Amino acid sequence: MDTDEFRRCGMDMINYIADYYDTLRSRLPSPDVQHGYLRELIPEQAPFKAQSYEDVKKDLEDVVMKGVLHWRSPHFHGYMPIAGSFPALIGDMLGAASAAAAIVVVVVVVVVVVVVVVVVVVVVVVVVVVVEVVVVVVEL
Repeated sequence: MDTDEFRRCGMDMINYIADYYDTLRSRLPSPDVQHGYLRELIPEQAPFKAQSYEDVKKDLEDVVMKGVLHWRSPHFHGYMPIAGSFPALIGDMLGAASAAAAIVVVVVVVVVVVVVVVVVVVVVVVVVVVVEVVVVVVEL
């Protein structure tokens, strides 16, 4: 997926999510499917060639969403979600996109802290040795 396709698919998915939120009131809050319903709807083996975004999105609505418990539905009263607001979704997108960079920053910070601690320990040891030498020399 190149950046142009990412932009196209990303905007389409944002629209899908917005439409999902807009249609929550009309969706059944609990799934109306039998346990194991997916077995009949998906192949036994994963495909060797990737499906198109459009095919995956069609499966999302036609297959996956049939079995989803819609916690954010105004008709579902068993859970009060605290995440999933539009600002939280945007933050999740940014977090997912920058996760690799964040890991690198954390590793660099940890390495710097370890180096600083080692330097401080070495300096303290040198100071203690110098003080001991001075004490021995003064006693002579």
